[in-house]
Amino acid sequence: MIDVNVSTDVIASRAMSIVGMLDHAATSFSSKACVVAPERSVTFLQFRAEVLNIASWLHRIGIRPRDRVAILDVNSLNFMLAACAVGAIGAIIVPLNYRQRVPEMRYQIRDSGARLLLVGSRYDSEAEALASDLELGARRLDGDVFQACLSAGDGAADVELEHNSDSPFAICYTSGTTGNPKGAVITQRVAHMRALKLLYELGLRHDDVMHMTTPMFHISCLMLSLGGLLRGSTQVVAPQFDVDSTLALIGRHGVTFINVVPTILSMILNRPDFTPAMLKGLRVIMYTAAPISFPIVPGIDFAGVVRDSAAPEFAPATACCSPAGAWARHGPAVLPNAPGSSPSGC
Repeated sequence: MIDVNVSTDVIASRAMSIVGMLDHAATSFSSKACVVAPERSVTFLQFRAEVLNIASWLHRIGIRPRDRVAILDVNSLNFMLAACAVGAIGAIIVPLNYRQRVPEMRYQIRDSGARLLLVGSRYDSEAEALASDLELGARRLDGDVFQACLSAGDGAADVELEHNSDSPFAICYTSGTTGNPKGAVITQRVAHMRALKLLYELGLRHDDVMHMTTPMFHISCLMLSLGGLLRGSTQVVAPQFDVDSTLALIGRHGVTFINVVPTILSMILNRPDFTPAMLKGLRVIMYTAAPISFPIVPGIDFAGVVRDSAAPEFAPATACCSPAGAWARHGPAVLPNAPGSSPSGC
């Protein structure tokens, strides 16, 4: 029952918070598969429960609202759980680019004021090098303590959850091509609205199966994951892009949506034994980071193509080109099978 003494602004703010998104997903899609990862799969109900258990653990080890928590890992279920758990208690994630060197990571940790690093085991050496800059040190995302807390406890009963969507959610750093990287602060409300915009522009459906080939430390993949959570789409996670494993995942799990950069798409299409049948289930191909080259277009006439161009400092999409827009630009080789939204720039 809605509390009539609570303003509509407060209700709307709660709905657009990370906790609001988790509550919506768990209520609306409950036993449906939320994430399918190499190590295990979870339903939407399980995802919410594990996020709240991690949130409780983070609180017990000293993380408080507005604290910065850096995350260093390849794409993983634990990355997604940790990011949402940090937001659920009002703390702020600082996703680190695993392709960068330790001095670059150290700069971002110091600049953001991160107190804790959550790290995958393949980056143990980086964690050891960065430990002295972190008040609470580094904790393994795939370590025994983290794994134990996934099913332990009663959610976040001992923690005050963050329901204010104006609370900062992430500090995403630019590439730093013209100087030191700049940290762009993205609130939970902005993250929610960007996820909604992507959901609308891409025409995501609750029966879609999504696979993101781009890294979760990037704003595009991070917001797509939230979009999938909001829409009830199943997300198939793989650590890093590999042509063979990506094609296998698409076939095995019936993937209908994939996000790529043009180089990845070109690698798939230029595979010597490639046939469109390998991607026959795809409904939407989203590409980002750079314009698609004309020679690629005829090879993807079996799916709708949507372009999303976004930089961390412009958290909402700055350009999204529908299949109709791509068709107008490149000719009839692109078939408008995907969502029929009108171009909003591109």
